[in-house]
Amino acid sequence: MRQTGARVGTLIHGLAASGLCLALAGSDTGAATAQPPPDLTTLSIDQLMDIEVVYGASKYEQKTGDAPASVSIVTAEEIKRYGYRTLGEILAGVRGFYATYDRNYTYLGVRGFARAGDYNSRVLLLVDGHRSNDIIFGQALLGTEGPIDVELIDRVEVIRGPSSSIYGTGAFFGVVSVITKQGKDLSGTAVSAAGASYSTRSGRVAYGTTLKNGADLVLGASVLASDGRELFFKDFDTPATNNGLTRNDDDEYHRLFAKVTFGNFRLEAAHSSRRKGVPTASFNQLFNDTRAETTDERSSLEMKYERAFSRLGNFTGRAYLDRYYYFGDYPYDAPPVTLYKDFTWGYWWGTEGQVTLPPHRGNRVTSGFEFHDNYRQDLRAYDVSPYFEYYDRRKSSTDLGVYLQDEIAARKTLTFNLGLRYDYYTTFGDALNPRVSIIYSPRDRTTLKALYGTAFRAPNAYELYYNASALGYKPPPGLAPESISTTELVLEQYVGGNLRLSGSLFHNSSKEMINLAIDPLDNLKYFDNLDRLEASGVEFELQRRWARGWEIRFSSAYQTSRAPGTPGPVANSPHNLSKLNLFAPFLGKRLAAGLEMQYTSSRHTVANTDVGGFLAVNLTLLSKELAPGLEISATVSNLLDKRYADP
Repeated sequence: MRQTGARVGTLIHGLAASGLCLALAGSDTGAATAQPPPDLTTLSIDQLMDIEVVYGASKYEQKTGDAPASVSIVTAEEIKRYGYRTLGEILAGVRGFYATYDRNYTYLGVRGFARAGDYNSRVLLLVDGHRSNDIIFGQALLGTEGPIDVELIDRVEVIRGPSSSIYGTGAFFGVVSVITKQGKDLSGTAVSAAGASYSTRSGRVAYGTTLKNGADLVLGASVLASDGRELFFKDFDTPATNNGLTRNDDDEYHRLFAKVTFGNFRLEAAHSSRRKGVPTASFNQLFNDTRAETTDERSSLEMKYERAFSRLGNFTGRAYLDRYYYFGDYPYDAPPVTLYKDFTWGYWWGTEGQVTLPPHRGNRVTSGFEFHDNYRQDLRAYDVSPYFEYYDRRKSSTDLGVYLQDEIAARKTLTFNLGLRYDYYTTFGDALNPRVSIIYSPRDRTTLKALYGTAFRAPNAYELYYNASALGYKPPPGLAPESISTTELVLEQYVGGNLRLSGSLFHNSSKEMINLAIDPLDNLKYFDNLDRLEASGVEFELQRRWARGWEIRFSSAYQTSRAPGTPGPVANSPHNLSKLNLFAPFLGKRLAAGLEMQYTSSRHTVANTDVGGFLAVNLTLLSKELAPGLEISATVSNLLDKRYADP
């Protein structure tokens, strides 16, 4: 039953005071004196290019121009400038990406693909290199349900294109790699409180330090509670259903995070829990019943070891234990009126190892392995009264992947990057995925990239095991993994120290896409490899920075998607996404403004209708030095009060 409900209504809008942060110096806690991080706002784009690195593209640090992918990086400073509060909001500001919200979960669209009913299972989410997608739905949690507080994020690396050659399943349309802050970045205690529309209140406390023995420590905790807004649904506009009005839109979460780095070891633990009221009466639930809600919990514990050997290269190993829990309450009038309860439990452990050899005769070789033991993939559903059990599945699976990558510097201006990964799954068999990149720099500050790669998405536990004839579903006949191949050309050009131009041409070809089918013999639904998808597009971006910190960034993405053999346009696939970001420090650090404008063109719906395009404008005011250690920001979302709809 856990599928996406249609969103009806408008974007939440109003004044959000998101900040009020008090930071205390860390020296009084026994910490070593920490060097303040460099002020990136004072650097030119040319200087930033020399220090800006990406880790997630190749599993080792390299300049973005050397990465075998089209890469965007969102820094902690940009997160503050534009008032982003969730990972979904951060990604919605990235070129070629868009987000939708169904009053429960946040869903990510990439280059014209955001199919209704999907769970962000085609984008791989990493937190400090740790795979965050769960083992039931394969879902990356991006909204208030997300696993990490954005205030603890140092940067977000967005790596476009297939990356199964080093990451395996899920790295289908791209990889989102979140890098958290270190203790030296915090250098003490920070406390913040925020209030916003619809009785939304939140708080956060974070502590970071570097001790005299060299240990680096980060601790964080955050909470949020919101009553949500009153929503009107035209389809329920009758006296029997409260004239279409409901307030079951409440939201609450708590998050905990801890990271200790000492020598070559790092121990990291995270826990998040989010409960959300479901106001949309999705899947024929009772309207305006306050019992309708979902709960998502995500926990992880990881130990990482990394060491650089002068002759043997760099070795990285990690072992981890993860947990995911989902619980849903869905009131129905069967009749009689009953409460349908939906559960999933996912428990798994895994280990990874990687060796990156030192460059030798222009070659930089990386090899590694991953093993995952998904020892509990359980699904259960039943009615409370009268009691009726629909299914109780107790499943498990394992998978193993090995990969090899070689970065070949054929000459100073020409580099080849070749990668290959083999995966074996107990649920379906094996998969083999290559990546080939040619990176050419004919002159300083100019880079051309020709990229080709394939990726796969393994059938998840929900698609394999969600079946009960009483619910109208039956087992799939045997699901194969989805696959995609991508060809892309990328240009990156730096002009005059403060101007950066970038753009790309791409073509995606996906097949064996998993979707619901209906058997005409018994009228039961089942998952099957049914669909193909073709998408082509062009993207470009311009970024300009001035000496006093003023900055402008404009991007536009045009894409065309089609499903061969299917009439009509692809649903929820905008032809154009254009974005403008302007940062203006009026009084230095005492007062600055971040203006964000996002245009989304019209989109087709699964009901064979269209929703119009719209322009959303957000404004953030930020002050860092009204008083020592005090930072205040205020954000107005949907400044122009634009009414719009998402498919």
